[in-house]
Amino acid sequence: MKTKNILLYLLAGTIFLCGCGDDGKEVDPDNADLITDIIISSDKTAIKPTGEDKIILTAVDQDGNDISDNEKVLYFANGTRIPRKFGLRSLGTFTIQAKKDDIKSNELSVKAGIVVESLTISTDVTSIKAMAFLSLHSVLGIRTMM
Repeated sequence: MKTKNILLYLLAGTIFLCGCGDDGKEVDPDNADLITDIIISSDKTAIKPTGEDKIILTAVDQDGNDISDNEKVLYFANGTRIPRKFGLRSLGTFTIQAKKDDIKSNELSVKAGIVVESLTISTDVTSIKAMAFLSLHSVLGIRTMM
């Protein structure tokens, strides 16, 4: 009786082990983390150069997998290493790129500049003479239809 039970367990174990096949997709351990292309984007294309206004970069690989926090993906602004979340303290247009080993991403252009949120013009003059008005039009290049 014990021999019969042992044979049944061995048969069940053999069927179980043989039933565990692969899905046909072989995973090469050397290529499991293979990145062949990097695409970066940012949440903003323009910021104030205060150092406090931040841009957050996002990087994806060729399959659309988020690799933004991958320690091997490095970010650069005009060739200088930057963190993934960064601010700028100088005016200008900066070219952002990500690199991993010899693979380079697309380039993003980010502008750091002064943003005029409102503009108020005031004067103490209550009337404009006709000649001054015409002179102003010619200086500013304003055309009017008469």
